Amino acid sequence: FMHSGYGAEYGGYDDYGAYYTDRIWSHKWAIFDADSWAWDPFESEEGVLVYEYHVETALYGTEGSGVTSIGVAAHETGHFLGLPDLYDTDYSSAGIDSWGIMSNSWGWDGTGGTPPSFCAWSKYALGWVEPTELEDSGVYTINDVQTNSDIYMVSNPFPDGEYLLIENRQAKGADKDSPQGGLLVWHIDEYWSGNTFEGYNGQNGWPENGYHYLTALLQADGLFELEQGGGADAQDVFHA
Repeated sequence: FMHSGYGAEYGGYDDYGAYYTDRIWSHKWAIFDADSWAWDPFESEEGVLVYEYHVETALYGTEGSGVTSIGVAAHETGHFLGLPDLYDTDYSSAGIDSWGIMSNSWGWDGTGGTPPSFCAWSKYALGWVEPTELEDSGVYTINDVQTNSDIYMVSNPFPDGEYLLIENRQAKGADKDSPQGGLLVWHIDEYWSGNTFEGYNGQNGWPENGYHYLTALLQADGLFELEQGGGADAQDVFHA
């Protein structure tokens, strides 16, 4: 669904004097019956069932008649397909920030007009790619994910549900505004359902607390800035 007016996600007051808390926040959800406290699909007179939905604003920003950007709608469509949020839902860290649309739908330029790609794990979870398992040391070629489906997986010596994914993300296409192209190395831990519980070297109580993101970027500079609330940057990428 697209609603008229301005979305709550743009914040502040809009042209009509409405504060963001009085506007609709773009979201994906399912129809719920508050009386029975259960999910309750709606059926039209024509027999059409409506269960899950997502809703976005038609207009961009808080003033004027510009059409909204595609980023938020693309993010919510990711939820429709079954993907979780990959930002930190308690906002104590940055998730994977602009390295994936399920974390930051606004993209590198902050407008939402060119949101980032789905990360390697999102594509794998949706069945869009089948990673190549790396079992031996050697020299390998990996093409960019903007024009190919190349993704490598390393699952040995990790326990079940934990592995690395490697992709070649270049600054072009949906990622044209990213600060650096190169290899993104992801640590996946399927024990977790999202990126709310950040864990990293130097964190108080880690590793005893067992915290991990579901999808963590192994940042090339080793500073764990995403886990500590910093933004994505060129130093996250492994490159020549």
